Amino acid sequence: MKATFVLLAFALAGAGFARTETRTVYIDHAVVVDGAPLKAGNYHVTVENGKVVFQEGRTKLEESAKIVDSQVKFGDTRIVTDRVGQQPRLREIDLGGTRMRVEFN
Repeated sequence: MKATFVLLAFALAGAGFARTETRTVYIDHAVVVDGAPLKAGNYHVTVENGKVVFQEGRTKLEESAKIVDSQVKFGDTRIVTDRVGQQPRLREIDLGGTRMRVEFN
C-alpha cells in the first residue's frame, strides 16, 4: 500500500511540471528570441514541456526555453529584455498568476 502511495505521489508531482500555460503577451518593440526575430505586437504565448509558441495571426514561432519555478507568484505577465548589439533580446517571460518563469538563451 505504501509503495502505491509513493508511486502515485511521484506521478502527480511529475504531472505538475508538464502543465500547459497560455497567455496573451504584448511586445512593444521588435526583439530577438534565440536568434529568431519577433516583431512588436500581441502574441498568444503557449508554454508546454520546454517549448514556447508565439502566435500572432498566421505568424507562428516555436522556440525551446528553460522553465523555472520561481520562489514568488507573479501578479502580472511581464517580459524582460536586454540588448546585445543593435537588437533587443527577449530574456524571459514571467507568467502572471503562476510561479512559472520562461527563460531564453
